[in-house]
Amino acid sequence: MRAKITVIVLFISVASLQAQQDMLTEAIENFATSRFWEYEEVPVTWNMKGALQANLNEALNNLIEGNPELAQSNLSDVLKEDPNLWQVYYYRAACRKQLKKLKGAEQDLQRAIKLHPDFYEGYVELAKVYHLKGELTESERALKHAIQLDKSKPAAYYLKGDIDLVQNQIRSAARNYEECLVADSMFHDARIKLALIDLSAKKNEDEGVRRLNK
Repeated sequence: MRAKITVIVLFISVASLQAQQDMLTEAIENFATSRFWEYEEVPVTWNMKGALQANLNEALNNLIEGNPELAQSNLSDVLKEDPNLWQVYYYRAACRKQLKKLKGAEQDLQRAIKLHPDFYEGYVELAKVYHLKGELTESERALKHAIQLDKSKPAAYYLKGDIDLVQNQIRSAARNYEECLVADSMFHDARIKLALIDLSAKKNEDEGVRRLNK
């Protein structure tokens, strides 16, 4: 998706006005929502019993390989053995979200946060689930909590920008993408979103291309 967006931005200056608008509309609609279905990676401490650790490793491999149904089953088996592994609830929530089992994903994330209260990525993921459920106030509250936990991490700012972009709050979206880049100057998706905003909202082709060349 990132490569597709970059090609669109670079091609935009030679396209017709109607073609520009069509490409930008498609790019923004697709790119603004894609991260809601992804998950933030969190580290796992591999100090469990042999069989438990092997089952968790298999579950994560299945999730990475695009088999969330099997990964969910693997993770449920792990939790039967040890119900206090907050990372496992988190990754099972990621599986359930991909399977569009949003209520189950929310419940798993609440369990993870209860076990690990200062869980930045847990709140970010919970915000995604709330957004997908249409609970925008709860989504905003979860992101605010994540930022309070750690202002130096970029993901919450980026997601706030995506939510603003979906709601056509362009200035607020741009401000949050800029905050994301302050936290992590290598967060290229934020830079691409700002380039798209320059092209679509400000009609500024030169600025859009300049951002991509940073």
